[in-house]
Amino acid sequence: MPELDGKYFRGEDQIPPDTLRKLYVSSPARIQPEEATRLGWDGKLSAGVILQLAEDGVTVRRGSFTLLGELASEPIVIPASKIWEKVAKDLHLTITIPTADNFSFMDGGLCSDYMDGDEFSYTISKGTTPVLPTHYRRHGIIGLSLRLLAHMSKGSNGRGGPLVKITILAFPLDVDELREECEATQSAAWAGIKVLEAECPLFPAAPPNSWGNPFFPLVYRANQELACTASREELRSAIAAIMGAAYAPTACTNTTALKKFWDMMRADVEKSAPRAPHITWPKINRPDPAEGKKGVINQISQCSGSELNNFGSGYGAPN
Repeated sequence: MPELDGKYFRGEDQIPPDTLRKLYVSSPARIQPEEATRLGWDGKLSAGVILQLAEDGVTVRRGSFTLLGELASEPIVIPASKIWEKVAKDLHLTITIPTADNFSFMDGGLCSDYMDGDEFSYTISKGTTPVLPTHYRRHGIIGLSLRLLAHMSKGSNGRGGPLVKITILAFPLDVDELREECEATQSAAWAGIKVLEAECPLFPAAPPNSWGNPFFPLVYRANQELACTASREELRSAIAAIMGAAYAPTACTNTTALKKFWDMMRADVEKSAPRAPHITWPKINRPDPAEGKKGVINQISQCSGSELNNFGSGYGAPN
């Protein structure tokens, strides 16, 4: 697959100390709106990376992808039969998509954790008459969960510049029932029903030809007195490890296609291997502080889920 154009990675400047200080955030998992506003956020959907410094202030201990802003301005209304089998055709599902910062990426990479139905708002109705939640199961509504997958947009090498494409998938089971289905449900390739697509920029954007990356990282310090003295190579390689763990979603449009994919993935574990997106983030070597050389971290872009956390010299999700 083609990589994001090298023109976005020109420049060899270190990030100035005063700029780094502006990038400090108070959480290892998400940026607060007031922190984003301080960095010039326009209030719209945006994507970034938070890097957690080690105690020395020189190396990156962990990192995670993060989102902020509104994903959908209006509730999404679809036939319930698009999600669940054997439900009446006159039933409709209304989902109020939560704001982007509610999706967590604790397993590393750009595939979110599952969000259970009790973590967001959804209703079932028959015409204009709401169905009581206590009656959902008698109508064939077993459970509901969401998952968000992000990767670089297909047109990122064009005039519009690098954009992140976001897909939200819905699943006809709650999270516990999904886990019981089979081990493959934890793969980024596990098929779901597409309920939303969106694109957004990387934030905060970096000036062209400056430090060799199209955006700046957000920096979390467990010790607020700690100054970030990490090199541009350390920061760029950490970003690349996270942005490189992006996969194309297996998005279905109806329950027939979904059942087909689930049966196939249960029967053959190879079918549940994640697929690379159209545009991938280039691999960047991580500096080796012990030898003064660059240690290859190519393997990390091939990891998914909890494997990122277990990568010894790489960058997993925040504690």
